[in-house]
Amino acid sequence: MKISHALLLVFSMSLTLQAQEDTDGSNVLKISLTDFIIGQYTLGYERVMGPDWSMNASISGVGYEVAAQNYSLGYFYNEIGEWSTLQGQMAANVEGVALSFGLRKYSAAHEIKSHGFYGGVFTQWRQCNTELTEELDDVQPFSDVYGIAYPYTVDHTATIRSLGVGVELGYHWLSKNGLSLDAYAGPMFRSMSREYVFEAVPMTEADALQGVERRLNYNYYSSPQFSDLYNGRTGSWFRAGITLGLKI
Repeated sequence: MKISHALLLVFSMSLTLQAQEDTDGSNVLKISLTDFIIGQYTLGYERVMGPDWSMNASISGVGYEVAAQNYSLGYFYNEIGEWSTLQGQMAANVEGVALSFGLRKYSAAHEIKSHGFYGGVFTQWRQCNTELTEELDDVQPFSDVYGIAYPYTVDHTATIRSLGVGVELGYHWLSKNGLSLDAYAGPMFRSMSREYVFEAVPMTEADALQGVERRLNYNYYSSPQFSDLYNGRTGSWFRAGITLGLKI
């Protein structure tokens, strides 16, 4: 994935710059143990900035595929007057990137180098690009297609962006051999925007958008993260995760 190559290059450059600075060895390189569940692969870095506080940054590559087979879109009369079903197949590819930056305040100075609770604030930016293709049965209905307002394919590309800020509460463990484990959760507020480009629009673009929305809700039965790309709204959200790290 081209995006992943660019992300690794940027992150490697940032680590090189950090290594040139004088550190006390209390900086941790982390990977997420939970983001992969939603098709996101995250590399993070936490740097101690004071006796009881730190800054952290992460970069994520997003990549997964979604498919749906033989779903029913509507009904029609065929050439012999029988009631038939219009079926479809869908395939979608999602790629993207996410960046996050935050500050953490630990409950005591010694806990930042061992284990303890912390509170933090963070900001997160995310962009995903979706390419969706659909195929419908090659049939010639001898009547109108009933039960569907948009009986055409909804092939399109979509760009979904979100920007959010939030707070988190977490607990971290840092062992003597340098391994770390971190669990966090907290609410956030995010703003979302979407841009669509349809390959063909036999009716209006508003009709095509309604066709996409209806298929997502009643036909595709896709994963929660894919549904959120299309149905998620500006407003409150929630972020949580577990990371495994190594002190550097």
